[in-house]
Amino acid sequence: MEKRTCDGRPFGSASRTSALVSWLIQVQVLLRFIWQCAAVILLRRYRKDIPQPFTMWLYPWPAILSGALWLFIFFTGPLEGIVFSFSFLAAGVLAYGVFRSRMFATEDAENTKK
Repeated sequence: MEKRTCDGRPFGSASRTSALVSWLIQVQVLLRFIWQCAAVILLRRYRKDIPQPFTMWLYPWPAILSGALWLFIFFTGPLEGIVFSFSFLAAGVLAYGVFRSRMFATEDAENTKK
């Protein structure tokens, strides 16, 4: 017999919700937080022409340390979440490639008509 909570839901639903939250955190880490750490370093190194209104104490060590800690958080999560995150990333790259190819095909068709 399955154990149930006070509102009639099985206990397993809470674990599914926590797994979903864990997976979504892993997606955010892979798609956003790691790239932000890299972007701070790359922008300061290669784009000296744009205004940089803030300074980072002990630059670039805080960005490197936070990137390493985000990678630690990502890879210590559940394996299913890691696979889901990379699948989500691959789907996004594929969708971007399809979008770009269709956009260039439309531009080429317009240019050949002129």
